[in-house]
Amino acid sequence: MVQGSKVYSYSQLEQMIQATRNGIAKLANNTVAHFLEDSRIGIKLHYTDVIIVNADNTYELHTKGYTTATTKDRFNGFSPARIIQKDFSFYLLRDLTQRAIKNNLIPFFEGITVDRFGNVNSVTA
Repeated sequence: MVQGSKVYSYSQLEQMIQATRNGIAKLANNTVAHFLEDSRIGIKLHYTDVIIVNADNTYELHTKGYTTATTKDRFNGFSPARIIQKDFSFYLLRDLTQRAIKNNLIPFFEGITVDRFGNVNSVTA
C-alpha cells in the first residue's frame, strides 16, 4: 500500500482541493484528487479516475481496463474497499473481518460502489 495513503471523506478532499492554487491535490505518486464537472471528486491515477467520491461519502471504483497492482493499491489506500486479486481478476471482500474465501468475495465490476465502511452498495449479481 502507498505509504501515507488514507481514506479521505468528501469534505476532507474538498478542503484539500480548495486549498490548492490549481484545484488539484496531490495524494501520492501519479495520484491526484480533483473536482469533476458534476461536483463529485475524482481520484486520478495517471489519466484515469480510478475512484470517484460522492458527496454522500460513497466511493465508485473504476479500472478502465487497468487491473494493475498500482490500481489495486490505490483502491485499498484511498477507498474503504478491500480489493484482492485472484486468478488475474479483482474481487472485493464482502466482510472485511473475514478471510478471502469464496463466499466472502464479490467479483469486481466497473463502477461498483462502496459506502464509507467498505460495504458494497451496488451488486447486480
